[in-house]
Amino acid sequence: MNKVKVETGPGDLLTKFTANEAYSVYAGIQPQVIKILPENLAALQGQISGLNEQNIGQYILSYPDRVIIYEYGNDTVVLDAPLQQALPQDFSQKLMAHNEIKPFAAQNPQIAIIDDALAQQIRTLDPTIGDAASVGLYALQYPTHLVIYDYATDTITA
Repeated sequence: MNKVKVETGPGDLLTKFTANEAYSVYAGIQPQVIKILPENLAALQGQISGLNEQNIGQYILSYPDRVIIYEYGNDTVVLDAPLQQALPQDFSQKLMAHNEIKPFAAQNPQIAIIDDALAQQIRTLDPTIGDAASVGLYALQYPTHLVIYDYATDTITA
């Protein structure tokens, strides 16, 4: 089994990355950081499709909701791959039964299961919604709204 060394990268790696407006929401969240090296490339290729020798020297930033390949030297994102989590089979049916969700029926939200880091991020961005953002609930990010959904009790908490 090939082991992949986890590291922190240059001291300002995350500061530089989160200075990009599109990724500023990740400020303060510590991802798993892996530098792509010749000796770990083969192991990483088994986990991330499309990875090749051109990615050597770049960094993989693994967040709870996405994997990002970041070119530190050029301050560019090479890959931004949202992680698809398996939703319960009747998730959409239960969610769409709520009247407050019906206006968003034609939209595809980004969906994440709330963990400690995401709960803290939501509390920081919007304290009124943050109180409802408990670990284990679902966060659904629509273009104009953030919805917190408790699948177990079939309730929208925010």
